[in-house]
Amino acid sequence: MKGGAGVPEDKVLAFEHVRIDTGGRRVWVDEDEIESTATEFDLLLALAEKPGGVLSREQVLEKVWGCDYFGEIRVVDVYIGHIRQKLGDEDLIGTMPSVGYRFRDGGGIS
Repeated sequence: MKGGAGVPEDKVLAFEHVRIDTGGRRVWVDEDEIESTATEFDLLLALAEKPGGVLSREQVLEKVWGCDYFGEIRVVDVYIGHIRQKLGDEDLIGTMPSVGYRFRDGGGIS
């Protein structure tokens, strides 16, 4: 997901607690920068580009891993767990049972 669909590469998505520098591929929670793998960053960005909106596992797989991914769909759940742990707040990424995931942290693109 090079730069994220719909978000120019030099934008910063600024939310209540989370900031995402799309060009620098950096993430902060409040004032602390967190380390993330390329896949974790791409997944967080995919969710943050649609704050409050729900993405299904299939949509996440396509956006982050690409349409030619043939692995296990539950890889999304594993990476969501990693990101939640790094963000330090389980509620920032909500699970919508039988639907998917959504990013919940107020704010938007600056």
